[in-house]
Amino acid sequence: MRRNTKPSPQPAYTAVDDPAFPVISPASLLAHNALYRRRQTLKTDMRGKPLSIGLSARPWADDDTSRRFTVSAGIWNLRLDMPGSLVESLVAGLCKPAIFHTLSSLQQAILIEAALENLLSPFETALLQPLQFVADANLHHADVKLDLDVAFSTFEGVVRVGLNTEASKLIVKAWDAIPAGAPFNVNGLPIPVQLLAGAQTLSVAEIAALQPGDTIMSESSVPGELCALCAGQLQARCIQSGQGILLTSNWSPATITRMDTDEIPVERGTAMDEGAIDNLPVRVIFELARTDLSLREVKELAEGSIVPVAAISEGAVAIIANGRKIGQGDIVRLGEGLGVRILQLGTHD
Repeated sequence: MRRNTKPSPQPAYTAVDDPAFPVISPASLLAHNALYRRRQTLKTDMRGKPLSIGLSARPWADDDTSRRFTVSAGIWNLRLDMPGSLVESLVAGLCKPAIFHTLSSLQQAILIEAALENLLSPFETALLQPLQFVADANLHHADVKLDLDVAFSTFEGVVRVGLNTEASKLIVKAWDAIPAGAPFNVNGLPIPVQLLAGAQTLSVAEIAALQPGDTIMSESSVPGELCALCAGQLQARCIQSGQGILLTSNWSPATITRMDTDEIPVERGTAMDEGAIDNLPVRVIFELARTDLSLREVKELAEGSIVPVAAISEGAVAIIANGRKIGQGDIVRLGEGLGVRILQLGTHD
């Protein structure tokens, strides 16, 4: 039996308008990529409420409540698609939503333009021409789609801007020209400030041998002089006065937390033995009080300033080893120096 070797006719392939695979011209692709380059989020306020706009990775989803507006930028017009809930939020302070829907297209455009005045203003400055919401304008072919994440009041969603390649160049130019937003205000960040009566370096073995009633001698302590430690990095001398804790010097790099010890001899490549572990140095500080101040308050502290700490219990200190509280004690005079007599060991207050 002879086989039919004649090739079967191939199906004709036709272009399919599939929204998942849009057809984009090379010029539109360049414009699209320029728009979606990493950009700062635009932030402003409208009637006391924050409004933020940034590039969206989510696609625009049209529905029955969506509203379309036309924005004139010189000789070019842009198409702006917004969810109905955002439109109502934007005009809420200017017009009741029920009345807004009864207005003409021109009246609605004027109200939306007024609501977005703070957002449009920096773009107008960068473009050197006004941006106006218009009605019944001829819209150029919108072959570039820009999807934006918008957050305002209770709304969080996506807005779409449709424009042609020339209009997209205007938007890119304007967005790049808008000054970057103000940096995050760090003046309110909390900064720990400790009030110390002194410090000492002990070995692990010496820490383990401590008992209530023992006294730890403080290094180079001057009776009546305390140390303010800021964020563990800066220190200043201070005294207790009738007004509170008075700084008697300006800030300098902290030395009270620094350990000056000899190197522990350990043979290279061997496990650390029990003796070497017992000799590990531990920095112990004696804390009278601590507080958190804002960075703004810390910047204002200088020689002669009063450190706003709570009232200090007479002579009572927390014993802190490598940043962890290990006990309570009180200050005692030892000849010309000071020491801390241990009243309690453990972390219980």
